[in-house]
Amino acid sequence: MKRFLIGLTLAALWLAPWTEAAENLLLVPAQNANKAGVTPPLDEASLPMVDRIVAVVNNNVVTYSELNDRTNLIAKQLTRQGVTLPERHILMRQVLEKMVIDAVQMQYAKDAGIKVDDTQLDQSIVRLAEENKLPLAAFRAAVEKEGVTWNKFREEIREEIILAHLREREVENRINVSDSEIDAQIAEENERGGSAQDEFQLAHILISVPENASPERVTQRQRKIQEALDQLNKGMEFAEVAATFSEAPDALKGGDLGWRPAARLPSLFANAASKLKPGEYSGILRSPNGFHILKLVNRRGSEAPAPITQFHVRQILVKTNAEADPNEAINKISSLNARLLGGEDFGKLAT
Repeated sequence: MKRFLIGLTLAALWLAPWTEAAENLLLVPAQNANKAGVTPPLDEASLPMVDRIVAVVNNNVVTYSELNDRTNLIAKQLTRQGVTLPERHILMRQVLEKMVIDAVQMQYAKDAGIKVDDTQLDQSIVRLAEENKLPLAAFRAAVEKEGVTWNKFREEIREEIILAHLREREVENRINVSDSEIDAQIAEENERGGSAQDEFQLAHILISVPENASPERVTQRQRKIQEALDQLNKGMEFAEVAATFSEAPDALKGGDLGWRPAARLPSLFANAASKLKPGEYSGILRSPNGFHILKLVNRRGSEAPAPITQFHVRQILVKTNAEADPNEAINKISSLNARLLGGEDFGKLAT
């Protein structure tokens, strides 16, 4: 059965991980998680078997039992996907980092007034059941078979939707595409023979680099992404390397990004993906957010895409109002059309 978690858009992709003390939650204006009340997790070796608090986010806490339960659930999901699990303490740390990030973002979403009512939630769950090709009752039984109560599952999906809305809103507020950027993208697509209709199924590994990081910190981050690349070159599965090393929110899904239209990918990823064959992975890529390794899982789209053509359109508008005779406007526009067909200059007639 497919994973139950709702896939996020690529726009949500570049959240800096909690390992950087959540100082770079890219899509959340709470720039410093310490200001948000985030208490660092305890070292794994120091965690006793009794229940205790392992992280604090403002007024919310994460207990060891919650962390252990979530880790067990993630381990089941990864195993079902055929992903080799990283060492337990590494997996627990990855899970805890995601839990803290989600808690910070949920608090910001609450402050921003982002909500998902029961009707929206029910519709999303019905779609999930349909995607898994199961009636709703059978889907519920499958969820509960995983050891998750139905109410808990519903709230997890509600949280996924809220976070998706938050990330989409923050990205949309930052997008400002100029005409020159559009022209550059079109030229780039034509040059590499790609098509905006192409879609890529991608996975990735992210090692984040904080804004204004020192050269020493950048070097340390670069060593970590190089270590991940070395493991790939030695034959370790991409999903296992992602679950072990990646600091992206999708690390615990093996770095899976799902299908992404080429037109909605950052140029860095689109260019790298267009040069890969399914199953291949890139070298180390550098973006403002950090270091990446990209894997092309699959590709679909036109085999021989036509070059993208731009059209520049001008118009002549003859305005009318309630008091004017509409026939006069019709006669005027007909006259202008005849003069255009006769060879007169459009620009002069438009003035």
